[in-house]
Amino acid sequence: MTLRPRTIRAAMIARTSLRDAAAAAEARAQSEDAAARRAAERTAAELDQAIARASTRLAHSGSVAELCRIAEELDADRAAVLDAGQVRARAAAALNRAIDDLRQRARQLRTVERALDTLLDHRAVTAARDEQRLTDDLGSRRREP
Repeated sequence: MTLRPRTIRAAMIARTSLRDAAAAAEARAQSEDAAARRAAERTAAELDQAIARASTRLAHSGSVAELCRIAEELDADRAAVLDAGQVRARAAAALNRAIDDLRQRARQLRTVERALDTLLDHRAVTAARDEQRLTDDLGSRRREP
């Protein structure tokens, strides 16, 4: 069974669409990763500021309840930093998967393009060979009386 160029071109169009979709997913993953990174940096800066404020609040606190409230606020800020770190890790993993998917789609497209080039080259060689045979046959018939 021989492949037809039209079939390979259709596969190439499909692979191009898949590659374009993977590129869009990779761009989205990059923006989500950047947003997660900025959020993690922002929450870390907020924790640093909260720690700085807590030291002055601890110095001026007058009750155990106020000390507990300061500790709870710091714990909440630490939890926010941990959550932002987890979101950042998930975004980085999603970005890596999107990059790998884009590489795979691009590789598949190059494979289909090579198959089309090989098929067209083979057809051109076969057509040239057939034409040469026809020319040789016509030339040999003319010599006979």
